[in-house]
Amino acid sequence: MLLGVICYIGVMVLFVAAFKKGGELTVLYPIYASTFIWAALLALMIYGTPIKPVNVAGMLLLVLGMFFDGEVGLNFR
Repeated sequence: MLLGVICYIGVMVLFVAAFKKGGELTVLYPIYASTFIWAALLALMIYGTPIKPVNVAGMLLLVLGMFFDGEVGLNFR
């Protein structure tokens, strides 16, 4: 549990640092949002934690949201 908290803090520190370096939200947020997908896949591979259909649906919604964020974000610039 403690290792998970440390990893989360590390990700947030890198996220803030990327913003300070001039990173754009339309680029950085999809990377951050995909961490939930990577966590589920790693849990499946390392611990054998099953990925339920509702989890797959959530992952698909995340990917769809990232796609629309990129497409709509480009059209409003």
